[in-house]
Amino acid sequence: MNYGMMMNQGKRGSGKKVGQRLQLQPLSMLKLSLVSTESSQDKEITRAELKERVSKYMAVLIETFYDIGMPVKKEESCFTLGLFAYGKDLLYEWVYLPVTVKRCSRIVSDVNDVFHWLAVQFK
Repeated sequence: MNYGMMMNQGKRGSGKKVGQRLQLQPLSMLKLSLVSTESSQDKEITRAELKERVSKYMAVLIETFYDIGMPVKKEESCFTLGLFAYGKDLLYEWVYLPVTVKRCSRIVSDVNDVFHWLAVQFK
């Protein structure tokens, strides 16, 4: 399936030339799901299983973005059960937070310590 032409930056020896047409699929069609597809929809999963699923999903997401020329910087992005940050966008409980939240967080002496603390919380 082709969902349009994406420009690939061709960085780090991706093997694709700049402007090459890529065969893309929407993220919703990725074969890795965070939701259980077993017969019992009410099955509870452990925190470790959820962490593993999230890690696998993020690995596929990072690879997909890298393939279209938009590398995800690990030091600038984190994923927790409640907060997702990518670039200047912050989502808390899947609601976009205004950019002013990031500006206000600069009051803290080292903002990176705050965001990395959230990622360390689930290790």
